[in-house]
Amino acid sequence: MKTIYFCIALCCILNINKLNASHIIGADITYRIIDTSANNRKYLITLTRYRYCGGINYFNNNLKLILPGSSPDNLSIPTIAFGLPKEVTPLCDIPDVVAKAQTHCPGPNAPEINGIKGVMREVRTAEITVGKRGWIFVGYNEGGRNPITTAAGGPNFWIQCGINTDYINNSFVF
Repeated sequence: MKTIYFCIALCCILNINKLNASHIIGADITYRIIDTSANNRKYLITLTRYRYCGGINYFNNNLKLILPGSSPDNLSIPTIAFGLPKEVTPLCDIPDVVAKAQTHCPGPNAPEINGIKGVMREVRTAEITVGKRGWIFVGYNEGGRNPITTAAGGPNFWIQCGINTDYINNSFVF
């Protein structure tokens, strides 16, 4: 047991590399039913994604529709930007502070100010008509980056939302 603790401590001490996220920070997918007829079941899908302001832009603006018995790669859904991206860095506002701290938003490639990294939120929407067919899934994939070359090659970011089309319901909105 002491050997395991020693190995873990040694790995922590010797690992002096920094891990930096320079792209997507997180995302969520919500849905709202806009046509409740059994034949249509039309949904408004909202993809909200967050990224580091100084990082590079997104690779992908499409959602994947995953239907029972189909390949997700064949069902790509283009999204439409809902308004402009907005800075949502969680900083104190006036009157809690004398002046709001500046970040390097809107980026990308903007210089950091005071060492504060900003967070940008972008909202995109799409409408899908699927009918009444049980469970379906809507997913979003953002390609990974190689930290040295900023080329594709790192692990991908994937988020998905399940919708039971047999019932009339809406998702939680965050």
